[in-house]
Amino acid sequence: MTYEPLVAVTRGDMDESIHFGAVCVVDVDGRIVAAVGDPSTSTFMRSSAKPLQAIPLIESGAADHFRLTPAEIAIVIGSHSGEPKHLETVRSLLAKIGLGEDSLMCGTHAPFHRPTAKRLEAEGLWASVLHSNCSGKHAGMMALALFRGVPPEGYFRPEHPVQREILQVVADMAGVGTGEIRVGVDGCTVPTFGLPLAASARAYARLMEPDGFGAGRRLAARRAVEAMVAHPDLIAGEGRLDTDVMTASDGRLIAKAGAEGFYTVGFRRGDRGYGLVLKVSDGNNERARACILLRALEDLGLLSPDRLAALAGTHLPPVTDRRGWVVGSVRARFRLQPVFP
Repeated sequence: MTYEPLVAVTRGDMDESIHFGAVCVVDVDGRIVAAVGDPSTSTFMRSSAKPLQAIPLIESGAADHFRLTPAEIAIVIGSHSGEPKHLETVRSLLAKIGLGEDSLMCGTHAPFHRPTAKRLEAEGLWASVLHSNCSGKHAGMMALALFRGVPPEGYFRPEHPVQREILQVVADMAGVGTGEIRVGVDGCTVPTFGLPLAASARAYARLMEPDGFGAGRRLAARRAVEAMVAHPDLIAGEGRLDTDVMTASDGRLIAKAGAEGFYTVGFRRGDRGYGLVLKVSDGNNERARACILLRALEDLGLLSPDRLAALAGTHLPPVTDRRGWVVGSVRARFRLQPVFP
């Protein structure tokens, strides 16, 4: 691994903390057009892999067989906040495939949506498995199993046919062999994929420009992207970075966070697709990741200055004391210098 200092947290006129990381931008052919740090550094995609994991559901015909809506495809791709509309969408998907929430093996955690979490606490209720940010993804995996005629039980295990099919799709999209992918267990129990940053970025470039694949894969990739663009509120949720970035872009890009400081963006420039990947080496999911992302979007010219400023106002607050007075800042210490074909 080769990481560079990308973010400085200042207090007064001195750097108090430094976050290291790497950023990589590639095109569909795997050509690196911008990078800071080592693009060959390998790390897990975590939830940034969800658009890729959803492709077999669409490409196989399962999504059409169960008459899934774009919103339901979006919830499969999303890391949702557990808002009421998120739970309703997952319930709708489960009803269509004839399974209950007790079939979901994603585990349970408190909703990311703070008002919902506070309401549950006030009412003395526990979060359900539907509140898991990955419940939509798991429902989609079970839908694929049922369509393929294999038992949905154990759908989360690496040896299950659903997971083998997903692994092959991830490899195809990233332009690597399945044996080159390091497989770990994600927080929600299903496999997660360890890839070089450049390979993960290429997978997103191919999502945006899938022309090198057959007709089924091209259509599946386009439908996944269209679902994300049409329903950014189902990809994350109210006040969260993915939703706000995609909304600010007016559909010009897709964005998907992964745990441990990972983040991915897919965009087009002219008729070419590109993928942006960033990794914060210490796993910071808040100030460091947002700071790196906003600087990268600025340097790539993907958002206007006023929209970047609005995003920074929400997702990159200054350092304050306990009175709320500003005493420092969080600043990017790098610049991307893209060289597009």
